Amino acid sequence: MVNPSKFWRLLPAFLLLFGNSCSSDLAENSESEVNGKVRHQGVLTSSHIDLSLASDPFALCSTEQSQKAVFETLFLSNDSYRIPGNPNKESLHSFYDDLQKGYFSKNNTLNSPLIQKGYHTFTHAIDVLATTHALLECGGSRFLKDFEQTALLVAAVAHDALHLGVNNQYLINIKHPLVKEFGEDSLQEKRSIDYLLKLIKKHHLFTQTDVSNPEENNQIKRSLKLINEAILYTDFKRHKELMDRMNAKIPSILKVIQGNSEQHINLSSSLDNDTRTLIASFILHTADVSNPGKKWPVCERWANLVMAEFFGQGDLEKSLGMKPSMNCDRDSVLIPECQLGFGKYVVHDLYVSLAKIIPEGGNFLLKNLDANRDHWEAMRKK
Repeated sequence: MVNPSKFWRLLPAFLLLFGNSCSSDLAENSESEVNGKVRHQGVLTSSHIDLSLASDPFALCSTEQSQKAVFETLFLSNDSYRIPGNPNKESLHSFYDDLQKGYFSKNNTLNSPLIQKGYHTFTHAIDVLATTHALLECGGSRFLKDFEQTALLVAAVAHDALHLGVNNQYLINIKHPLVKEFGEDSLQEKRSIDYLLKLIKKHHLFTQTDVSNPEENNQIKRSLKLINEAILYTDFKRHKELMDRMNAKIPSILKVIQGNSEQHINLSSSLDNDTRTLIASFILHTADVSNPGKKWPVCERWANLVMAEFFGQGDLEKSLGMKPSMNCDRDSVLIPECQLGFGKYVVHDLYVSLAKIIPEGGNFLLKNLDANRDHWEAMRKK
């Protein structure tokens, strides 16, 4: 069994590790990467796309076309997610292509064949994008203005761009050049933000179409601020900070909900800017670690992918004479034990908090988390 006192003592290191391992294309995948491209294994068109919480991200990302279909469905076919500046289809496709390159690019700065990204890839980005949309659809959208929902989805698809497949602490320990460029706090998250903002500027997204309209300019500034804060909160080192802030705010959010009798009425005008940004960040953070709350086949596959990435970092650390980081030593770590601890001591409370303001989404994740725990327990006993 997991020792609670030991787990809590090691939790900060665990959170730091897991939080920096939340993104995916595939290692042994249905999405086979060849020279930065995906083999065409059948086309998933927009008419066949399931973007609910029960969707299969590996089916959504089975081909290059199916990945793009998800992006097009949300940003080109959905009137709710119109990016300021009204970019045309060609501009959005160019933005998408550049963003995808940020996940597929082979960054050799670690100079090691031991690091093979299997989790921090474009499949994870698409999964988090779809899950964020699903959480908005099942109740989260009522807390945000339309432009904030759009900004949140942009943050979701870009949140792990350029990730190196190791955690921030490892980069700090080896004194990687990125530490000097971005600092020690949330360095890979800051790098993703920097990359995204450069692409936004390059492709003229979030630009003002009417210079005489101060409200449009204000919405653009608010959108960029939300993108920045939401991506920073995907750094799991900030998990406790986000949970404390959100749990302190939930009572006032519930009062707003209770004060409006109509279930589907938008409540954003009753919430201040900071509260809406906090809720958006909370939704993205939940989507980023929603894998333990998905159906078992999806949950198990993501777990194996993230643990493979952990073990790759551990192998690299051993090769350099370093002690493997927590949960990175393939010779001593049991995947079921690791997943049980993370589910019990971390994401359970996160999903409970979500269920208070978005019952449908939170209860879906909690139900699957409970069911998946039985699977992990059975595997642990074996």
